[in-house]
Amino acid sequence: MPNRTQETSGESKPRGGNMGRMKLTALVIALLILVAACGGGGGGTDTTAAASGIEGGTEETGGGGEGTSASGGGEGEFSGVELALLIHPTLYAATGDDGGLVAEFEEMTGATVEVVTAPIGEHLERSMAEFASGSGRFDVINMQGQDLHADITPFLLDLGPYVAESGDWDYEDFPESLRTPATSAEGQVAGIPFRIGVTMMYYRADLLEAAGVEAPTNFEEFRTVAEALYEKDPSVTPLVQRGKAEEIVHDWLAFLHAAGGDLLNEDNSACTVNSEAGVKAATLWADFYEAGYLPEDLFALGRDDYIASMREGRAAIGNYFSPYWGTITEEGSEFAEDMSWALMPTEEGVDPGTAWYQAWYLTVAKDSKNPEAAWALVKHITNKENSLRSALDWANGPVRASVYEDASYVEEFPLAEDWLTAVAASRALPAVPTNTQIVDTLSKELVDIVAGDKEPQQGLDDACSVIDGLL
Repeated sequence: MPNRTQETSGESKPRGGNMGRMKLTALVIALLILVAACGGGGGGTDTTAAASGIEGGTEETGGGGEGTSASGGGEGEFSGVELALLIHPTLYAATGDDGGLVAEFEEMTGATVEVVTAPIGEHLERSMAEFASGSGRFDVINMQGQDLHADITPFLLDLGPYVAESGDWDYEDFPESLRTPATSAEGQVAGIPFRIGVTMMYYRADLLEAAGVEAPTNFEEFRTVAEALYEKDPSVTPLVQRGKAEEIVHDWLAFLHAAGGDLLNEDNSACTVNSEAGVKAATLWADFYEAGYLPEDLFALGRDDYIASMREGRAAIGNYFSPYWGTITEEGSEFAEDMSWALMPTEEGVDPGTAWYQAWYLTVAKDSKNPEAAWALVKHITNKENSLRSALDWANGPVRASVYEDASYVEEFPLAEDWLTAVAASRALPAVPTNTQIVDTLSKELVDIVAGDKEPQQGLDDACSVIDGLL
């Protein structure tokens, strides 16, 4: 059974405002670039302080710790091989923790796997430092999709050749929307999808029925539904979202994409958030806040707050990170049986379900001393059978289409078909080195816009003027 050490917590903890960490990360990035330029040390990966994740930096939290040596297996293909896995504690739990997939891999192959768990901030800094030194300390590292940018991927093993020989492991079973962010323009496959959360609309069906409306499918219907709900019972907020700094960005990005917009252009060289779609999405939030359709204390609400609002009957609709369905409807929620779901409302010409997602990937360090064994571990964790097990038994957000389509998964989660639709249509935070600063910048402007201190166009123009400089 693998041993492990823990450091701290937070699957998606927002780090944008942490200037000390940003400065440290900048120094490590500079060192990595220097190493790469000099042709030094084996690969590395993460060389960026990525912005918080889907969830915008606030998903689960959990302990972390410095690595412990696994007990190792006996005879097998990789008998005597030692691997080190750096992974977020919540994601390790999604593999079944100490008695799960990693332990099975040890038993099957004879390898020994040291598991090191750490939260986002420490996780990234630790991996960057090891890559900069070329130590080969970690073989397999889990990364957020937005961290797989051009400053990082030179330090990661190209998994393309391994994928090409993977047979019925079936890489095509991962939706294209998840494969694309991990594939460079040159065709390097930097990581294999492992976990995802995508934006979905969860709502109180009883309240909508009482107000004489159905779940909205576009922004205009959304306005009509919000007005009807407010008129029926103003004590229940029609819509709840997160409004805390950084977190507001991740909720609002779903509306941006649903309106047909993007944060950056196709090659990530320019800000496009001030487009017509961006203004439409920002205006919707500003109008809702002014009308009382969003909570008065919006800017104090984070992950736990907006989940509690729905569980406790203080809100009628929320656009949530998809795995929160289980939290909202779990035992103890008075309104669990009244909950229903729908795809994110989208504007004309935008694919149904288009919103925002965060994904995690498993990568292999280029300087791994045992790349074949490292790939075998990645392949074992992400194969079809184990992907289904991690989704059903350990609450992982599925990344394979076959899981969403599996009868046992559909029985457990009737939302599965719509979840898959949203996964296939949605977009992630762009993979650029400055995404932390970009999220900080947009967060500030969105707060001003929604609070009514700036007009939507002006605020988004101001955001783009800063973001273009960062790019």
